[in-house]
Amino acid sequence: MKTKSIRFSLNQLVVLPLICLGVIMLAVAIPVVYSAITAETEEGLKNLSYALLEKCNVMGEGDYSVENDILYKGENSIGKDNYVVDSVKEVSGIDATIFWADTRMMTTIRLENGERAVGTKASEEVVDKVLTEGNEYFSSHVHVDNTYYYGCLLYTSDA
Repeated sequence: MKTKSIRFSLNQLVVLPLICLGVIMLAVAIPVVYSAITAETEEGLKNLSYALLEKCNVMGEGDYSVENDILYKGENSIGKDNYVVDSVKEVSGIDATIFWADTRMMTTIRLENGERAVGTKASEEVVDKVLTEGNEYFSSHVHVDNTYYYGCLLYTSDA
């Protein structure tokens, strides 16, 4: 009987500290890993956003404008058929949106009814950060029609 109790006590001395150490390591590691993944996602979305902006910039000479709810670059329509954002999603698998001011002009994001989220508005936080302050915006909680996305928005003085 004494042998079993000594073995049990030794197991407790070894197993309990290991379990505690494991829990502490998880508590420290999870936020570090989440932070690293979020930073990598932000960098990737910024790069994709700049590539999308450049793709739009080479589609025509002149300024951006909107006529009859269609986005133009100079005299060239770039928003009539959503080709620009659809091609980004096809290549990357990532949803893409192009705003004019605070309104989605082109997007691959679909509403619950299956239609594109064209015409929906950016949040006040996005408007303040991007349009008012002229800064980039990144969030891991962009809410569109009951779905959360990672989002990266860039400011261009032309739009």
